[in-house]
Amino acid sequence: MCIRDRVWIQERANDSIPSWNELIVDATNGVLIEVINKIKDIRYRNTYSAQNQNNLPGVLVRNESSNPSADVDINEVHDNSGLVYNYFMNTHSRDSYNGNGEEINSVTNYRTNYRNAYWTSGWLVYGDNMGTLDIVAHEFTHAITDNSQADLIYAWQSGALSESYSDIMAMAVDDDDWTVGEGSALGIIRSISSPTTYRQPDNADNWVSTCDDSEGVHTNSGIHNRAFFNIAQDIGLQPAVRVFYRSLVRYLHPNATFEESRAGCLQAVRDLFGNGSNEFNAVNNGFAEVGIIGSFRPSRQTCSDRRQDRTCAVNYVMNENKTAENTVIEVIQEFKEKYLETSSEGMKYKALYDKHSFRMVYLFAKDNQLLSDASQLLTDLKPGIQSLSLIHI
Repeated sequence: MCIRDRVWIQERANDSIPSWNELIVDATNGVLIEVINKIKDIRYRNTYSAQNQNNLPGVLVRNESSNPSADVDINEVHDNSGLVYNYFMNTHSRDSYNGNGEEINSVTNYRTNYRNAYWTSGWLVYGDNMGTLDIVAHEFTHAITDNSQADLIYAWQSGALSESYSDIMAMAVDDDDWTVGEGSALGIIRSISSPTTYRQPDNADNWVSTCDDSEGVHTNSGIHNRAFFNIAQDIGLQPAVRVFYRSLVRYLHPNATFEESRAGCLQAVRDLFGNGSNEFNAVNNGFAEVGIIGSFRPSRQTCSDRRQDRTCAVNYVMNENKTAENTVIEVIQEFKEKYLETSSEGMKYKALYDKHSFRMVYLFAKDNQLLSDASQLLTDLKPGIQSLSLIHI
């Protein structure tokens, strides 16, 4: 507190809200003159509506300075992205998903009856009624993963880890149950406490070897989820979350395996609680209970021989009735769905695709000359793309 002429100036902070105000009080009569907010708001959200179309990002509806919208989906996504930001900032000192204050760009009302959500290259995208708190936290964690040293490749073990870590952080933010998806258009889709209820394995002995779903990323994540649940039951939810978050951002790498996640969590718990602590033993035991004990090596199928799908993108290039914008967008999306996601070799490049493709489309939509050049380039590349069907990769 200090005195300047005839006023008192006092600073008051509240770590739980958080707030930091400067109070100006008349020193002669004690009357409060002014309250000055000294927190610089570093959170910035832009929330768009795709208006049930495929074109992204759509129309900007809300940002940090705008009022609530009449669209409940807009408000849900906008508000929940703020809660998720606050959680990571207040709990893990992480300023947005990249740790450096990046704007949070969200799109809702994507397509019609699109009961899904995804993260790609700086954008969080949701169908109608898919912006629940746990789903927003899940997708935001994918963004954190992509912007940390982990940068997990979205296939097989590393892809299942990506899904599991996103589920785990969703539990940390929406901590009143152990399920993902409640209240959304899909309803509950996974249970951390009981993976088998939603057709996921809960033990390494039941690993599912498949070429579907990027080699089972949404299936085998149940094993890792159950390990987390075991640990959280022993030491508490938030201490367990601290261990797993530290493992994710400090000790994993793009091709990380389940065993490497276990090793990362053991190192993280040493950092936080000490070697041989009760927390260390809980982490070790929690993984052991699901069969992750230092020697888990699941089998992997060969998922590359699907050449019949590789020419589908060419058909879009050759259709002269489509606009240049639709040509570019649909070729890029079709190339992902019909080539990158149908071969193990293609999956090696999917992470690169996911990181840059949406930004490419966004730039094309803003720059007509760039869009025209891109459309011509795709047409010129037609022979090369078509030849993919003749090469065994």
